[in-house]
Amino acid sequence: MTVSANIGSSSLRSRQIIDGTHQPVTRDYTAVADQGVLRAGLLVSRNAGDEVIPYQGGVQEVIGTGDGSIMAFDGVATGGMIHPGSITITDGTQVLTDDGRGALGGDGSGSVNYKTGKVSVTFDAAPGAGVDVSIIWANRLVGVLLREMDTATNHAALVIVHGTVVKDGLLLSDDTTPSQTDIDRLVELTIYPR
Repeated sequence: MTVSANIGSSSLRSRQIIDGTHQPVTRDYTAVADQGVLRAGLLVSRNAGDEVIPYQGGVQEVIGTGDGSIMAFDGVATGGMIHPGSITITDGTQVLTDDGRGALGGDGSGSVNYKTGKVSVTFDAAPGAGVDVSIIWANRLVGVLLREMDTATNHAALVIVHGTVVKDGLLLSDDTTPSQTDIDRLVELTIYPR
């Protein structure tokens, strides 16, 4: 008796991520549901609930508008935990940056909570009437997604947290290549792109 059957087929889109020079160390995380397909090689962060989200660098948001007399502003960088040392707050003239330990300095003073994204700043001079006060920040990078995953059906994210990776295999959520600043942040984590 001959049996012929087609049980099904699947395709695997592969992207070279592991360099092989130094075996990677991985960690299992839960990914936020319904983010779409997250591709292998994606730089990832975690939100305040410790769930994986795509890493974002250089995000700019308005946290207030000057009126010519107010010098103090509070706001929140939306998008998960903040990478220490990545925050700039400006009114277009005055600039404050964070020291990587939660303090803001420059043309004023303030503080940042890296876990919640909350910032409080007092400028040396009141921003002019109608002038936007903006925060520029980056998520706290935690690693590189090892395998592609569809977050509609899969929430288990396997993330490289140490080792060597293929630099050309790395990407951001908009399918662009990470900047040198992003690469430097990976190296801070002991993930070495080659």
